Amino acid sequence: MQTQNFKDILRQELESRAKVNSSYSLRAFARDLQIDPSNLSKIISGKISPFKKTKERILLDLGFSLKETLIIIEKKKAHLKNFKTLEIEAFEYISEWHHDAILELTRLSFFKPSHKWIAKTLDISELKVKLAVERLVSLGYLEITEDKKWIDKLGDVTMHKNVNFTNHALKNRQIDILKKSEDAVRSTPVAERDHTYTMFAIDRNDIQEVKQEIKTFRRKLTQFLERGATKPNSVYQLHIGFFPLTKKYNQEQ
Repeated sequence: MQTQNFKDILRQELESRAKVNSSYSLRAFARDLQIDPSNLSKIISGKISPFKKTKERILLDLGFSLKETLIIIEKKKAHLKNFKTLEIEAFEYISEWHHDAILELTRLSFFKPSHKWIAKTLDISELKVKLAVERLVSLGYLEITEDKKWIDKLGDVTMHKNVNFTNHALKNRQIDILKKSEDAVRSTPVAERDHTYTMFAIDRNDIQEVKQEIKTFRRKLTQFLERGATKPNSVYQLHIGFFPLTKKYNQEQ
């Protein structure tokens, strides 16, 4: 598929609809796309560019497949299978927490391959589930077999080799997890969760060593929880926070 420009796609679609219905206007097009007419005019003229999520929704509404949509948004001519080598680009499309949660749900013995069941289990909308499943399948992270079996193809991954790396999508994921953790403190019985904290004075030169120790602990815990003898019946999120409470201080000042 030849990579197309988002604004050109909108312009062509408007022209196509106007040919079928001479009274069809930009305002009518904006209504159908659920977008402000003024903003639509600016998008088509190239004055502004909407957020990726807005582009994705509009392209899907216009009948583009998710594979085509991702290629158009990223302006890539490469096949989608190459996204696995572009970890950060792929992560931006599945950065919301429920994508990982859906993959983990497939490991439960009582998992039901139903958008409605998943939505109820994760307390999110069926539309969110539907879009997330389409993204995961298109990226090759979720396989749905002919007999309707869902298979997690992503497995255990790390998003980036550089432990000090971050970007907008990763920050948003971390914020989402903090919010879910806060919700758990308020609504989950203490017997089913663990929220503890420790405060100490440290030498900042030890920070990288601390991060390595946390990484080692996470991997050891993962090996224990995913040992072959277990039969998963819940999906849990582990969050470890290690951050400064003091401003950066220069002793020489």
